[in-house]
Amino acid sequence: MDAELEFAVTGALGETRVLLDSGRAAILSSPCAGQTCISAGGIHRNRQWLACLPNRVFLLIEGGDGGDSFDALAW
Repeated sequence: MDAELEFAVTGALGETRVLLDSGRAAILSSPCAGQTCISAGGIHRNRQWLACLPNRVFLLIEGGDGGDSFDALAW
């Protein structure tokens, strides 16, 4: 995830644009009504995830050194 890469994922409602840059992943645009997936910002740690539920697109970071030891987070 060190290189910059922008790509599209086709979901149930249409195209979701994803950006990978400087070790972070973020959803740039999606055809969903609420745009919560975009407002969530970027992710960068092992086991973090982003989702556009209406469009059925799910991003998960896997791998890394496993240094994160959280059982759960809520906000």
